[in-house]
Amino acid sequence: MPRYRPEVLPLYTNSVVKVLASRPEASGSDRWRTVLYYVGALLLGVLVFRPALGLTASDWFFFGALVAVLYQVIWERTKVQVSLPRLLVLGVALFAIGGLASSLHASHRTQSALIVLRLVYVTIVWFWVGAAILRSREQLLIAASLWTISAALSSSAAIFQILWGNVIPGTAVSWGRMPGLTQHVNDLGGLTAIALVPAVMLATKPNLSRGWRAIHVAVMGLLVAGLILSGSVTGFVSAAVGLGLWILISGRRGRVLLALGVVALVGVAVAGLQLTSHGRSPLQRLEQVTATNGSEAGTLASRITLDEQAIQVVEHNPLIGVGLDAADARDRIGNFAHNMLLGAWMGAGLLGILGIVLALAAVVTVGVVAVRAATDPEERILAQALAIAVVVFLVFGMAVPLLYQRYAWMPAALLVALRAQQLRRASP
Repeated sequence: MPRYRPEVLPLYTNSVVKVLASRPEASGSDRWRTVLYYVGALLLGVLVFRPALGLTASDWFFFGALVAVLYQVIWERTKVQVSLPRLLVLGVALFAIGGLASSLHASHRTQSALIVLRLVYVTIVWFWVGAAILRSREQLLIAASLWTISAALSSSAAIFQILWGNVIPGTAVSWGRMPGLTQHVNDLGGLTAIALVPAVMLATKPNLSRGWRAIHVAVMGLLVAGLILSGSVTGFVSAAVGLGLWILISGRRGRVLLALGVVALVGVAVAGLQLTSHGRSPLQRLEQVTATNGSEAGTLASRITLDEQAIQVVEHNPLIGVGLDAADARDRIGNFAHNMLLGAWMGAGLLGILGIVLALAAVVTVGVVAVRAATDPEERILAQALAIAVVVFLVFGMAVPLLYQRYAWMPAALLVALRAQQLRRASP
């Protein structure tokens, strides 16, 4: 059987089986772990369906991929050549120490400690699994495609919701804002904003057939629709920052402008749909968020108040946090601090925020190095899109507590996998 060649099959979304089948050296466990990872990526945006233990279906498939990798390492004695960035490991270790120390003093100790373990799992174990499984650029593109499709599926659910109301079990339309397949409207805003630039990258990728380009353009349009229907002003701003950076650094001027034209048309159409379906258009949401009229003050003022209260808690004891569970935050200030860094400091203490800053700095550094180490334009464009998605995550996280959401860390996980490929290629 001939080996896979990227110029023969550029249609990565429909090529999962072909990529797996065209690797004669891949064992059965290789294929199983890759398929499990792909399904996890495809279900990443489905946050409302949680089969067991409060974990999403995506969580379970990624856990299955971890088990498959461990089976190869332990039973088949396969050597996995993956080295995570030391700064990332150091940062997560510091956060874990601070988070566990703070959990001992928290009102809800077990729940707080479980959140610490979740972040360690997502940023260390999950990153390692992705780098171990995604060993070629084609596999990385498939995972990125499935991730954007997952966000598009959640956006499609938001369209159903604005047309027919609360038709999806476990979700609720809030003040004319749609959650899609997530549990909160801001989750849909973050999911779509972070995935938007990678979706634009995929839609403007060369060597695609007309059919598959149309599919990727449709995915891009659905992400814009979901972002608008979520009513997340933070999502609007974050996505605008990401698209602005993409325009500045991308060399595909004509295609990017065409993609932005599609984005604008979809935005106008969805805004019109909102107005006719008693939803809230982006302009109405912006006015609502920034309102300053006394009792009718917008969410911007309320979030600033929450953050000020969180700062007061930190000033009282900057070394030890109050715990990372939502109940711990509600006990102290009434809700989460709407800033992921401030929330980490309040919940996990000084070591917590120091660790998170180091971990995020490590991810940004990986993105910069991956762009510089790219050996061809296609790899450089992929690295740039993922790095910009990380920037969108950081911007979004300044106003929304999403530090423990897997969808927020997805571009970072793919960047780590891409950098691992570069290091393997450079090693003798």
